[in-house]
Order: sequence, then C-alpha cells, then structure tokens
Amino acid sequence: MRNLIGHLSSFNRKERFILLQEACGPKTFQLSKEFRDKLKCCLKLHFEIPSDAYVAMDYHIGWIQMAIHLARRGNDELVRERDVPGVNDNQQDVDLLIAFTKDSTSHLILVEAKADTPWDYEQLSRKVKRLRGVYQEGADNDLKMYFVLISPREIGKSKHICVEEWPCWMRGSEKRPYHIELKLCSSLRKITRCNRDRSPSKDGEYYKVEPIE
Repeated sequence: MRNLIGHLSSFNRKERFILLQEACGPKTFQLSKEFRDKLKCCLKLHFEIPSDAYVAMDYHIGWIQMAIHLARRGNDELVRERDVPGVNDNQQDVDLLIAFTKDSTSHLILVEAKADTPWDYEQLSRKVKRLRGVYQEGADNDLKMYFVLISPREIGKSKHICVEEWPCWMRGSEKRPYHIELKLCSSLRKITRCNRDRSPSKDGEYYKVEPIE
C-alpha cells in the first residue's frame, strides 16, 4: 500500500479533529501505551502497535475506501465510479481510525464505541455491510484491517444481528466481535425526565439526576 496513511490524512477534514489539534497541539491523538496494549491483546497481534500510529476520529468509510484505492493505483487525478462504487453514497463513519505500517504491511484498526447508550443493531448491521465492500481479507497481501467494539459491556446475542455472518476480519476465529471494555468515570451522571415519585416518564414534570450505572 503506497502511502496509504498519507492518503488517509489528506481526506481528514473533520472540523472536530482540526479544532482539537489547533487547541491541544499536533500530538492530541497519540495512543497511550495502555490502549495500544489492550488492542494488541484483543486482536491477538504478535507485534506492538507503534506510539506514532495515525489516529483520526469520526472518519468517513468512503474516505477509507478512496484512500485504499489511491494507494493501490497511485493515481488521484480522476477516479472511475465503478472502481470505488458507492464511495459518496452516504456519510457512514467509524468512531476511531488507527493506521500504521509494519513490515511493509499497512494495518487499519476501525473502532466503534458506545458508552451510556446501547448498541443500535440496525445501524451496526448497515456499517458491517458497508465495510464488506471496502475490504476483502486476502485480496491484498500488504493490507490488514480489523474491527473492534469498545463499550462497558460486550455486545450480546440478539435476534437483530447475526455476528456469525460478519467477515472473519471483523470477528476473529471465535465468531464474536473483537471487544474492549470501556471503563466509565464513576462520577458520571445522567438527567432523566420522571414523575414526582421518581418513576421515569417522557411526559413527567420532574427531572432526576443520578449516577450512570
């Protein structure tokens, strides 16, 4: 993959990303050793993830698709639609993108996160379907992609989603998603509309402030 990370970086025009770099400096998005170790363990990698890996947030899947295409072909003057089908059809993205090169192979780790809210299985299924068209494991010897979920609890079995039908690169050999536990700060709280007796109600005339469990 010729200059894949350069292509990824060139597409990243997310205002939030640019603003945080302006406010906090160019090393704002440097992965911690603890998180890199968690990813290594989760994905069962036999090598270390570099501390200077490229990191982006809310990164469009279409940008990933185009960056991979340009890295393969080395031509960005004019790209035929049939070579990158659906690249601009929607604005689906991944919460965190991590990219680095190891032994002439480009590695892309896509991370989806949930904190307080539950997983949206329909949204997740659409994203999996979209990513199927971006990467086929084994099609490129110099590219490896991974898909990791991070949340306080692992995604459970659901009639709305069949993880066994996911591509192997998204779930590994154990037929379940790669998952990292997300630890929430114990002081986090939420606001819930409720009735006078504190029972939740979307039409209640009160609010209760309580810790996130």
